[in-house]
Amino acid sequence: MPRKKNEKSFKEFECTVKDIFLGEVKSKNIFPLLILHLIANEPRYGNKMISKITEMSGNIMTVNPNTIYPLLKRMEELGYIKGKWDKPKKPYKRYYSITKQGFKQYKEIKEAQKPWMEKLEKAVRIFRKEIYG
Repeated sequence: MPRKKNEKSFKEFECTVKDIFLGEVKSKNIFPLLILHLIANEPRYGNKMISKITEMSGNIMTVNPNTIYPLLKRMEELGYIKGKWDKPKKPYKRYYSITKQGFKQYKEIKEAQKPWMEKLEKAVRIFRKEIYG
């Protein structure tokens, strides 16, 4: 049945989990925390971090390269991470590793963000229970 002229479909009001979640993530220190977490034990390059973040979030959160690469550059300038090209003569991938200062920052951000993550987790449980019983 066709819609009337002023009638809106549900799709026009739809807000995805990605919209809600990513907005909050961007307003917090979550991206730097994720980057430091991912390289705390082994060096990684940018695209590998992007795919790992997407995987960790169950494909809810995708990271735009235009978001992560400037952040990596800034974190490197601050001394939290160190980048190294895999092939110095013909750069292909830049692998990032955490520095001593970065590890200190990682622990601080991790502790500071824990209450927010717990609130987020609780909110999702409440929404699920309220909607699905």
